[in-house]
Amino acid sequence: MATFQLHGLTWDTADFRSDYGLVQPVTVDGIAMDRWVALHYAGAAAVAAAAEGIGAAEALAPIVDDVVALAGAPDDITALAALEDATGALSALGPVAVQIGALGPVAADIAACADALADIQAAPAAATAAAAQASAAGTSATAASGHATAATSARTAAETARDAALGHAATAGGHATAATTARTAAEAARDTAEGHATSAAGSATAAAAGATAADDSATSAGDSATAAAGSATAAAGSATTAGGHATTAASARTAAEGARDTAQGHAATATAARTGAEAARDLSQAWADSEAQEPGGPGTKSAREWAAEAQAIAGGDFAPASHGHDAAAIVSGTLDIARLPAAALERLVDVADQAARYALTTATVQVGDTVRQLDTGILYRVVDTDHLDGATGYVEYTAGQAAAVPWSGVTDRPSTYPPTAHTHPSTAISDASAAGRAMLTAADTAAQRTALALGSAATANVGTTAGSVAAGDDSRIVGALPRAGGTMTGAIDFDGAGAVDVGAANNTIAVQSYAATLAPAYTATNHVSVTVTGDIIEVDAPTGTAAGQVVVLELTQDGTGGHSITAWDAWWDFGDQDAPDLPTGAGETLVVSAIVSTGGASGRTTQVWRTS
Repeated sequence: MATFQLHGLTWDTADFRSDYGLVQPVTVDGIAMDRWVALHYAGAAAVAAAAEGIGAAEALAPIVDDVVALAGAPDDITALAALEDATGALSALGPVAVQIGALGPVAADIAACADALADIQAAPAAATAAAAQASAAGTSATAASGHATAATSARTAAETARDAALGHAATAGGHATAATTARTAAEAARDTAEGHATSAAGSATAAAAGATAADDSATSAGDSATAAAGSATAAAGSATTAGGHATTAASARTAAEGARDTAQGHAATATAARTGAEAARDLSQAWADSEAQEPGGPGTKSAREWAAEAQAIAGGDFAPASHGHDAAAIVSGTLDIARLPAAALERLVDVADQAARYALTTATVQVGDTVRQLDTGILYRVVDTDHLDGATGYVEYTAGQAAAVPWSGVTDRPSTYPPTAHTHPSTAISDASAAGRAMLTAADTAAQRTALALGSAATANVGTTAGSVAAGDDSRIVGALPRAGGTMTGAIDFDGAGAVDVGAANNTIAVQSYAATLAPAYTATNHVSVTVTGDIIEVDAPTGTAAGQVVVLELTQDGTGGHSITAWDAWWDFGDQDAPDLPTGAGETLVVSAIVSTGGASGRTTQVWRTS
């Protein structure tokens, strides 16, 4: 299978020729061939003629591949793109555009090539007619449609394609110039991109350096944080030390203020001493000055002699004007009690009870006095006169605090005393029976039960299991009924009053809701009350009745009134009376009472009345 590359894709040669109509026969230079071969033939002939007539074979050689590539273009837009891709080759067409027009010898070949090229371009346009939005694609689609419907118009289409090819060739120079400009701009853009890449590389390097610097900054920040933590700890220690220094300074200030006060006291004392010394000096001077006035005459006594005489007088014996003695110096005589201090005298005060003791005042007792509470016989010592009205004002005397009293000092003591505790054997109980005494001496409850001739059931617990006393509903009792549930069978005779079924007699009025078909329920009552809010189609037979039961049905119109009863069930036997209807007034009531017959199959109505 032969293949070739076009637009970056691999094409099968046979499929390509068939899909694009290149297998149709044509005649070029009198030679029969298909369009595929004619395309290659015309291209080669055109190149050879151009090289021979113009001498530009080297310049036109690349056009061969481009022309071949045009054969595979799906539409004119792609064909134009293929021509623009061949910018380098088409740029050579500018100088030889006029020469291409003079290629007379190869005109037929070019026409055939153009015819084949037109057919090639028209075939893809026909295959993609639905997508023909571009004006050039529409022209190609029209040509392809004409080629498909009328083979005779193929020549005309080929000439049209040839003219289009010449137009493309004429505009190729412009496209080449534009392509050159675009290439120049692309190269400039490339250079700019390279510059940007270089800048980006520089930025990346700077970024890497910045990252390294940031890492170093982070490390420095961590070190700073550690240092800050240490500084905080040191600051806390400094604060503690400063607090200690502040406390010490406060203490020092207090001490300094005390020393200042002491110094001021010493200064005052020194001032007083100085004043005294100055007074003594003045007195000595006065004595010296008065020597001339003394009886001995001038010069008889000097100041020193006066001082010696005064000292001798001070050292003599004198009778004191008043004096005192301590208690140890009093060895005889009688001391008046009025002269004793109050704290030296203890008194005994009797009170009736605690309330009287708490009512004492300092006018009656003092600290150290003894208070005796007569209802209990307890002695208390007064310890706090500010709290005589409570327990904290007294201290209770306890055994061992009073001085010991010799037995001989106790007067009116009894001669004999009953024992505080004693025991007697059971045999000493003379007014008890032998069985009673045996109960007292039995070793345990089993022995006591034996002594009383009782069986083991006397002390067993009530229950339903082996070894227990059977309960009334114990399954071990044949025919026993449980305490709850169960069915009684057979006749039961009652000696007393019979039990009354709650369903047969109950003074509770049961309120029942209205229903168009109303069935009164007497399961747990004798009296049913219904507020009628609409017409009653039928009053049905009641439910829950028992033979002999008296039932009452109370039907009351609602606030609107005007409701009626259409029918009564046959259970309600009104005898020769008509079945009653509701009174129509709002709030009016119909009351019916009946006695339930034996079996409850019917009810004999006993009374019907209405109320308003």
